[in-house]
Amino acid sequence: PELSASEEATARLMREAQLVARLRHPNIVRVYDVGEEGEHRFIVMELLDGMALDRFIIDNAPIDLPTFFGLFQPLAEGMGQAHQVGIVHRDVKPGNIIVVDGQKPVLTDFGIASAWSADAKLTKDGLVLGTPAYMSPEQARGSRELDGRSDVFSLGMMMFEALTGQLPQTGSSFMDLIHKRLKEDIPPVDSLNPEVPESVAQVVSKALVRDP
Repeated sequence: PELSASEEATARLMREAQLVARLRHPNIVRVYDVGEEGEHRFIVMELLDGMALDRFIIDNAPIDLPTFFGLFQPLAEGMGQAHQVGIVHRDVKPGNIIVVDGQKPVLTDFGIASAWSADAKLTKDGLVLGTPAYMSPEQARGSRELDGRSDVFSLGMMMFEALTGQLPQTGSSFMDLIHKRLKEDIPPVDSLNPEVPESVAQVVSKALVRDP
């Protein structure tokens, strides 16, 4: 209802959903239909039978390297395809990823979160939307001009968590966490898990640089 109250936000949501519907990637949830019935707008998406990545990480972290590559390389490729057509998710987190058959990751709500974040805040500049534990520094600052690099940072946070079983930054409050995100560098992932090869650690560290 809150989104429907803004015609601009609703129009953006429908445009984004229609764009996602044209994406054909096995690691992005399929959108089959977009429309409205009376005052209700609806989106018909693929039903996924699997486990959310947050639960998968809790059960399996630190994840072994073959499983790690099997999850995060396809996710990165799917995100890359979406970024090429201008879709930025803005809320990439383990809870938005479903692992099907224990091995196939599917990113859900791609573009839907983008529409909400971009327009639902209307004129409230600086309002921070998204999940703080995974959001990029530029998103934490409330930037309205986000691109795919913000999603890459969130992907890096998930990779770090998968390889170590913990997030690299925590805080006693929302503001404490945001302060750390803006001011403190994230340690190399192999400092917590020495089994991670240096080449993998470099990829994770590059994704987690504070400057986009």
